[in-house]
Amino acid sequence: MRKHIYIAFLGFDSNRIYQPYKMCKCDKAYIIKREERDKPTAEWNLSKIMDALSGEEIIPMIVEHDIFSRINCVKRIFEKEKENRIFVNLSTGSKLDCIAGMLAVMLFHKIPKEVIPFYAEPEKSGRKTSKSIKFSETIGVRNIKELPIMDIDYPDAPMLEALKIINGNRGEIKKKQLVLELCQRKQVAGYELDIGAKRDKRKKRIAMSGAMHAAENRIIRPLKIKWKAITEEDKPKNRRISLTANGEKLVKIFFGN
Repeated sequence: MRKHIYIAFLGFDSNRIYQPYKMCKCDKAYIIKREERDKPTAEWNLSKIMDALSGEEIIPMIVEHDIFSRINCVKRIFEKEKENRIFVNLSTGSKLDCIAGMLAVMLFHKIPKEVIPFYAEPEKSGRKTSKSIKFSETIGVRNIKELPIMDIDYPDAPMLEALKIINGNRGEIKKKQLVLELCQRKQVAGYELDIGAKRDKRKKRIAMSGAMHAAENRIIRPLKIKWKAITEEDKPKNRRISLTANGEKLVKIFFGN
């Protein structure tokens, strides 16, 4: 039987975190909090949520400040809970949290069995106080509005594997070495065998030429032109391929490092 999993970003509206958990009849909650959010107010709200959900399985997840860490965190939860129904609360935390949550849903909603992003509509606005922000700025939850999911295009598996290989080589690698590793990892269709292990020099040369051509058309050129994720040296031999800033962001979103 599928469990109901709940994801929310830590914010100051604590009731909009714990009330939807109960309304969705969830079995486990992941509360995502920023690494630097160690102020007493934030900790007070987390404690309040834990008390309200006493006896439930609550897992705090700590992320870095940037949006890419947030997206990757949601992706990792999706992968871990892929057999379950996942509710994603997009009404708590900062604006950046909500954007990251929705982007993660659009990018990775096909990983789990079912993903339900929603907005928790408050009953009414709370009274703000000048003394403390500990008190919620809203009161109660009137209802939960399910949000539509739209797909976002992103590099396919062989392209992502290429980015992973480049990143593992400190952000740059010789083109030939990249193609060899892609072949070894069965990412170049038609050239899944270890070309480097071929003993016949002529066959090895022919196979390598074909693999280079295939990888260029299917992986390297799209990463360079469409995704602007890599750059390539402009010289005839031993070209090196390097990650761009866009490439580094993609690595952080998909692999978390």
